[in-house]
Amino acid sequence: MLIKLSKPATLNTYVQPVALPTSCAPAGTMCTVSGWGNTMSSSQYRIWKHNAIIYNHISPPSIISLLLLP
Repeated sequence: MLIKLSKPATLNTYVQPVALPTSCAPAGTMCTVSGWGNTMSSSQYRIWKHNAIIYNHISPPSIISLLLLP
């Protein structure tokens, strides 16, 4: 997901651009997934990072529930 900022970000040690892919990774590719927020209503916000496998792009949305992300 991409977000649109209301004003330009100031680049520094902690804020840097990231290169976007030019094509989709093939099914079965091991990738790193990262993000921030909480996954349970009682948990605190935090940064998380996990490995996930790319599934066929036509897989049903329910496949997301199988990824076991925090």
